[in-house]
Amino acid sequence: MAYGEEPDRRPELLKILVTGASGFIGRHVVQSVREHGQEPIPLVRRGSDIRGLGVEPEGLRYADLRDPDALEAAVQGVDAVIHLGGLTRAKTLKAFREVNARGVERLIVACRRAAPDLRRFVLVSSIAAAGPGTPDRPRREIDPCEPVTPYGRSKLEGEQALREGAGDLPWTIVRPPIVYGPGERDVLTLFRMCLKGLVPVVGFRDQHYSIVYGPDLADALLDLGLHDDTTGQTYFVAEPRSYTYRELVGVIGEAVGRVPRRPRVPRLLVRLLAAGGTMAQGLRRRPPFLTLAKLPEVLADGWVCTSDTARALVPDVAGTSLAEGAGKTAAWYREQGWL
Repeated sequence: MAYGEEPDRRPELLKILVTGASGFIGRHVVQSVREHGQEPIPLVRRGSDIRGLGVEPEGLRYADLRDPDALEAAVQGVDAVIHLGGLTRAKTLKAFREVNARGVERLIVACRRAAPDLRRFVLVSSIAAAGPGTPDRPRREIDPCEPVTPYGRSKLEGEQALREGAGDLPWTIVRPPIVYGPGERDVLTLFRMCLKGLVPVVGFRDQHYSIVYGPDLADALLDLGLHDDTTGQTYFVAEPRSYTYRELVGVIGEAVGRVPRRPRVPRLLVRLLAAGGTMAQGLRRRPPFLTLAKLPEVLADGWVCTSDTARALVPDVAGTSLAEGAGKTAAWYREQGWL
């Protein structure tokens, strides 16, 4: 569903707190909450960009995941929580844990104290918490978790914090893979590289990836999170098929009007670049994209999951194809002047 469409109204009105609401996925979730006929309550940090959320200032709530008192005030009077707030980049495992694991702990404590009648707590985790998968052996919810990066370990610890600390609060966990769509800035880099005509491909074996369109993920969080049969369950949400990285780049290239050259780059070169990023991160305020800690993610054979469990409950979950979604995303980027 697109920004600005008239929402379908349903009889019951729930107040749904959306943490991380000013982020890429959060904005789509706020819109999806409206489209599901519910009332979104965005939770943001002071100083966040709140333009486009469609909520008056008095309808916002402010808190940092490191501030227990502010979290307790923020959850008062809400019927459900969709927890998106977190770190995707940090220099150390400790920094990831402080937000992605300890932040979940603090939010759960706040809910148990100030919102004991909460109808549902939806935690947005990541395929990184589960570990790599391939088309032959896609990640399933019942598989043992094998995270390979500090980020993945912190997301898994966040899941564990929810399971162990929720008590009687009903919860659902959703693990998306790569998420793209209007408003996303990391995948934007790939769109821009396609326009320039050159996108290197790591290694000489094809890596496969699951992917999900941002608005589809937002809808899934509501459809699964408000479903009667999903309490205490974990779900992957992704487009039905996976793509090799070369295929993914080709589809994005078609969306922007230029299919780039895709030369293969030896893994040794990627290792050297990761070592350089690690040495340089002490000199930079923002963590580099590629470091030795992130290398296992980059060199994995694939990040593929199956959404069969979610699709059994919501048959049309994550139904937007990459070709359709990339076309809409490219058009949005151009409208905003990002491409």
